[in-house]
Amino acid sequence: MFEAEIRSIDSTKKRIPFKYQPILYIRNIRQVAKILKINDIVESYEDLCDESKFLLSSDTSTKILFEFMYFSEYVTEGSSLIIYDDLLKAYGKITEIYK
Repeated sequence: MFEAEIRSIDSTKKRIPFKYQPILYIRNIRQVAKILKINDIVESYEDLCDESKFLLSSDTSTKILFEFMYFSEYVTEGSSLIIYDDLLKAYGKITEIYK
């Protein structure tokens, strides 16, 4: 698990749906990751269902907690991160790594 601060490339505001699993590109890693928390505001299932808390725009950065889906990878803090998926196109950096 790791936390990344990301920013959308699109100029429009995007809504990230519950249980969204984007493909992450980190150096030579390409793997699907699930989103566990967004902005440290998600505390319960009711918060996850509230769509207003899943807004991602290009003018603000958002901290997201990710977990790789299939197997663990070696990543370091400060590594660049790219999300290039059908729904979301974003970039950012890894800010914190959890065991």
